[in-house]
Amino acid sequence: MPTRFGAAAEVVPGTLDGYAVRHVSSDVGRYYWRVASPMRLPRPLAADTTHVWCASLDEPPIAHQRLFEIARDAERVARERDRLRSVAARGLLRMLLASYLDIRPDHVQLRLGAHGKPHLSNPQGLQFNVSHAHDLALYAVTRSGEVGVDLEHVRPIASNLRIAKRFFTPGEFEAIVALPEQERDQAFFRCWTRKEAYVKARGGGLSIPLDEFQVEVEPASTATLLRSTSAPEEVARWQLYDLRPAPDFIGAVCVERHVHQIACWMWAR
Repeated sequence: MPTRFGAAAEVVPGTLDGYAVRHVSSDVGRYYWRVASPMRLPRPLAADTTHVWCASLDEPPIAHQRLFEIARDAERVARERDRLRSVAARGLLRMLLASYLDIRPDHVQLRLGAHGKPHLSNPQGLQFNVSHAHDLALYAVTRSGEVGVDLEHVRPIASNLRIAKRFFTPGEFEAIVALPEQERDQAFFRCWTRKEAYVKARGGGLSIPLDEFQVEVEPASTATLLRSTSAPEEVARWQLYDLRPAPDFIGAVCVERHVHQIACWMWAR
């Protein structure tokens, strides 16, 4: 049963608050979707595991209907669509955290750290991170220390080399330039998501310049934090994983090294 998210394996009907939950294997590069049981988490969150969820931000369909009711021109439609996606991302985050905390979504209390990273006010050992791009969102949830996640919609960017030269390390820039032109967009976003996931895991925001640490960029490479000039001790602390939740999307999650399993789930209507 092909889907926009890839070739699905066995699919069993089920819903979770109007959404189906599909499982993705934690094997790097191998993705399988299965619908989980309704109204409950598909598996407990073990101490050495991070759960990653991907959700569509264009659900429910009433969001589309509202767009056409309130907007007549393309620019207004685009603005309202983006606003609705942001609202959906925040609402789904509260629903998801409420499931892990076994509380009502409106009882989930969030706060921002010193550099803007969101946290639970009463975490109960639970950490999370979120990223959204275009019509998809990624949520990472763990009880194993800090976590960072990033998602990007891959598209041609005329200035990608200029951006890479300005913000990436010389080694990362040279690795991208050395690739065939048709592979550079993928490499640019692969590098960007790995770096952003690391920065978000550390919670440093703009206080951690992107050119002060280097990640692996080569197409066939394993996601790796290679070096950090400002905090070399951090290299041994973190592990990066690539995520491919849908065609034309690239993501990455950064977890502490004692996390031994990444379990991914598709949260789709």
